Amino acid sequence: KIPRPPNAFILYRRAKQKLITKERSNAKISQLLAKMWRDETEEEKLRWRKIADRKKVEHMQAHPGYVYRPKRPIFNDKRKRSKTTPSKQPIST
Repeated sequence: KIPRPPNAFILYRRAKQKLITKERSNAKISQLLAKMWRDETEEEKLRWRKIADRKKVEHMQAHPGYVYRPKRPIFNDKRKRSKTTPSKQPIST
């Protein structure tokens, strides 16, 4: 399976995570990185967006014709039937 090209935040996270990983849980690391990203200047975010755009172009060249197709969730039969079967009772007004 071909992975999707990384976006600006993912690239930022990969670079910064190495600097802040010190006996913290993954949840704390994610919260801290999200806050750091929100607090970054627009110039810094633009820098990461440009890097992401370059990665996207590289991905397109390496995998021409690639189309992202997410997998649909698989429901068991009970859930599927109950959600797709319309009620057969007449609507009274």
